[in-house]
Amino acid sequence: MNAAHPELGPELRKLAQAILDGIDPLVRTAAAMTAGAGVGTGKCQQIWCPVCALAALATGDQHPLLTVVADHSIALLEDPMEVVEALAPRTFTVHLKDMAVESPKAISADVQLGDLLRNKKRFEEAAAAYDEAIRRAKDEGLPDRWTLFYDRGVSYERAGHWDRAEPDLLHALDLKADQPLVLNYLGYSWIDKGENLDRGMKMVEKAVELRPEDGYIVDSLGWAHYKLGHYSEAVQELEKAIELKPADPVVNDHLGDAYWHVNRKIEAHFQWNHARDMEPEPEDKPNILKKIESGLPDEPPKDAPATPAAEAPAAGPATEAPKSGG
Repeated sequence: MNAAHPELGPELRKLAQAILDGIDPLVRTAAAMTAGAGVGTGKCQQIWCPVCALAALATGDQHPLLTVVADHSIALLEDPMEVVEALAPRTFTVHLKDMAVESPKAISADVQLGDLLRNKKRFEEAAAAYDEAIRRAKDEGLPDRWTLFYDRGVSYERAGHWDRAEPDLLHALDLKADQPLVLNYLGYSWIDKGENLDRGMKMVEKAVELRPEDGYIVDSLGWAHYKLGHYSEAVQELEKAIELKPADPVVNDHLGDAYWHVNRKIEAHFQWNHARDMEPEPEDKPNILKKIESGLPDEPPKDAPATPAAEAPAAGPATEAPKSGG
């Protein structure tokens, strides 16, 4: 350990063991293998290998990465895997790919790789990773998992392949009929595209009923009303969403748009200014600034560009929202 932080040694070893106990068993197995072969000199032979570093922390051995990790100890306590990936992103991705090749009957590495790539918005590659996980599961005779088809469907949709996304999302819904994430994503996507409007709205409403405290799903319902021209209903739902997600720039942007169309224009500018100040995605900021300067047309354009309401960490898969206009 770094001599400047001798008190961190025992605590970081405990933390490393907790991480290894809490994350995917495939990573734990790989860590045990590298530790048994000698950390840093095992099969991967990569100095900055995060799995080897975790194994070293757990066993009390030395590893070059540990000095760097010690200097990031506070961030590590808050989000250890984010720090590990940030320190060695290429190694982390390569390691997952190697695990998938070396363990042809295991799908965990493919799923983790897909989640990692989706979090980085590399949606084409993420879809390919999930596709491989689905293939492996089928080869092993395992039952279909709704999460795999949902994750691949989301990746296809975000990559612009709706013709591939829709069948995956429908299959996920067949496997898990009342799953709020699937109901929300597929239902809103239909509304956004002007397809299956009645069924899509019922699905999003059902998702909110099942998960009323999820601000992103409530935002989807509000924005669905907005897309259909139901501005009063949109305001009602988006005000609920803003209470649940007050610091989300897209939810603030959506509420601003809805306020504008019910002639609450001062409040609209207030929300757009909030959205501007909350570090929106770079591609969204010019549109927000334009609305602050000029407002909106009387009616929203039917082909308004799509914007993701939010991306939660892919692993979970948590509350990922489909593309939504803003």
